Amino acid sequence: MSYTTEYKLSDVEISLLEEIRDHAKKMRSLPRIDIFKACDLVQIDVELITPEILSVFMRSLSQAFGRPVNFSEAGARSLTWDEKWLVSVVSAVSRADYDSVNFLIKSAVQPVHQEQCRSLVSRF
Repeated sequence: MSYTTEYKLSDVEISLLEEIRDHAKKMRSLPRIDIFKACDLVQIDVELITPEILSVFMRSLSQAFGRPVNFSEAGARSLTWDEKWLVSVVSAVSRADYDSVNFLIKSAVQPVHQEQCRSLVSRF
């Protein structure tokens, strides 16, 4: 599968994107999580693994963005803005590129929720 639109993804990012889309599909039937409660949950349960933290983070994103989030179906060849943003954040964390993480958070997350987002993504 090739993602050769204007946004080129590595094989690792393609795998991450499909994981994100899988979480998004499962999230449709789950309630949203308040971003403050998400931070508390992640800090209390130190045994959470990265996919669980990603799921918790994704369930709080609409509050952080101040709008509904949009994810494509698995296998879709184009990416939504929200998918690009989330893949970029996770990739930046994996490279320990915290300048990019901070830029991405400041560019999309409401100021009142930026610190909580930093806290959550630092656990990826």
